[in-house]
Amino acid sequence: MKYKLEQSDIYAFASRMGIAVKPKGNEIKFQRCPYCSSSRQDQWTFSINAVTGAYCCPRASCGASGHFVELARDFDFPLDSIAPKQYKELPRVRLLTSTPAEEYLFRRGIRKEVTRAYGITTSPQDENQLIFPFYRRQQDADGKVYEKMEFVKYRLIDYDKSRHRAKEWCESECRPILFGMDHCDPAKSRTLVITEGQIDSLSLASAGIPNAVSVPNGARGFTWVEHCRDFVAQFDTVVVFGDCERGSITLVNEMRELFPNVKIRTPRLKDYLGEKDANDILQSFGEKALRTAVEKAECYQPATIREMADVEQVNLDDVPHFRTLFPKLDHALGGFYEGQLITITGKRGTGKSTVASMFAVAALWQNWNVLFYSGEMADYEVKRWIDFQIAGEKAIRERVYTSSSGYYLDPEQERQLADWYRHRLFLVDNAAMEEQSNPDLAAEIETAVRTYGVRFVILDNLMTAIDAGENIYTEQSRFAKRMKSLARKLHIVVLLVAHPRKSNARELTGDDISGSGDVANLSDTILMLDRVEKEKDDRGKYWQTVLAVQKNRATGVLVQGDDRIPLRHSKKSKRLYQLGDGGVTPFPFDLSKAKVQKTVLPF
Repeated sequence: MKYKLEQSDIYAFASRMGIAVKPKGNEIKFQRCPYCSSSRQDQWTFSINAVTGAYCCPRASCGASGHFVELARDFDFPLDSIAPKQYKELPRVRLLTSTPAEEYLFRRGIRKEVTRAYGITTSPQDENQLIFPFYRRQQDADGKVYEKMEFVKYRLIDYDKSRHRAKEWCESECRPILFGMDHCDPAKSRTLVITEGQIDSLSLASAGIPNAVSVPNGARGFTWVEHCRDFVAQFDTVVVFGDCERGSITLVNEMRELFPNVKIRTPRLKDYLGEKDANDILQSFGEKALRTAVEKAECYQPATIREMADVEQVNLDDVPHFRTLFPKLDHALGGFYEGQLITITGKRGTGKSTVASMFAVAALWQNWNVLFYSGEMADYEVKRWIDFQIAGEKAIRERVYTSSSGYYLDPEQERQLADWYRHRLFLVDNAAMEEQSNPDLAAEIETAVRTYGVRFVILDNLMTAIDAGENIYTEQSRFAKRMKSLARKLHIVVLLVAHPRKSNARELTGDDISGSGDVANLSDTILMLDRVEKEKDDRGKYWQTVLAVQKNRATGVLVQGDDRIPLRHSKKSKRLYQLGDGGVTPFPFDLSKAKVQKTVLPF
């Protein structure tokens, strides 16, 4: 009877393997590959087509592919009408150790009696070819225990990549099991030690460490799990003595996922003593160093988790920050702190871009280098806006035309301003970005921050900063997460200008930011600009801009409702001034007080 593919079988297979799945069209995505277990970067890439049954792992180091029936057979998963996979029957003999094998492993620090006990030998045709037999204890019909060879691995002693195709390989069609299982006894020790290579497990055995085994196919092969799950379950603790590579230990994450009910321990990184694996430690520092590494192995601690008690208290005054040009806002926030993602929103015409450039001026005045991105204004418009805000009303001149008037600065004043913020104020060149085949604004921002010492980034606005594609909400969320990550990683302040969705509410809130809700959720501070109707003394009415704080993670102080900060706009200087009981709050500087000084780049 021919097998008929059922989606329920795919889900049942995933459940047995302990792998999370999710459907996507005709594909069923697996969180990790059953063969190589995948890395964190490659999660959800392994998939099975629910219609055809074809599976594939796209990782170059794995590349497993085939039909679901083959997958089920590889992992001994029973399917109706499909016979289980048949493995090669190996000779029921115990291999005798050869002299070349003893001598080679002895040079690697492994006692000769250990080599003999494990039956490590060499090929009669080639003394350069080591043979590692994998045995499992079995019972015959009479209940007599014997050792059955189920897997064989080969390794070249004098491997030369210019002459040989591979350093290691396995006997085909054999059942993959752990090397050294036949030497393990859970009655003597409830701890199992797993290494990546056979020579590493032999090194542990040579040091007198019990229950040392190794995986058959390296750190990326896990076809052995289904054949050894019951064996591993006999032990209370598993010490994963993987290879130490770039500050992390191989096999650990996969073992935690594959055996969630087993206590996983690992040697401390310092107990590797700068070496890569167990055999290197043995050769350089001896057997005692290996015993110490296993004895002092600690419960695995993910790099992403830390003790709350170890978190140091931080005084906000000690966190680098700069003050805005609005005293009431600074009183509520304390200023803009490094590591923050700040979002400002407001209806059209309320002054979002004006306030954003005001914050840029404030940062420059307090010696914070600034990067400005504008998706709506030309570069010369951004420069003119900021120049006017720095200069102030007294420095700006008015030119009267036939039917209108305009404002300008003298060329000498413009030169003075350019010299003042040269090497400190930068602008994303939109024209150059458009010429790139795959423009990545976030990557360009990171480069600018690292190159020019930028500490304050302004993105005006969110909609023009992203490539919306098919799902604008997804892209907004992804971009906001990247900006949040950059703020924390690079210790900078990022200000997002965002449009609100249409709302009839009396006062806007964080929920009114247009697009993905992740923008508001990820923001440390949310500022809102609005226009409210006011009455004059003579009972006339006018519109006034107000600034609100709708979210504030730093101090928790909100500025809402009648407490919103009233602002007055200067048409001449493009400035927004805070209004209060004492009238307009003056700027702390103007062009006549600005000390022009040359700034030297830090490279």
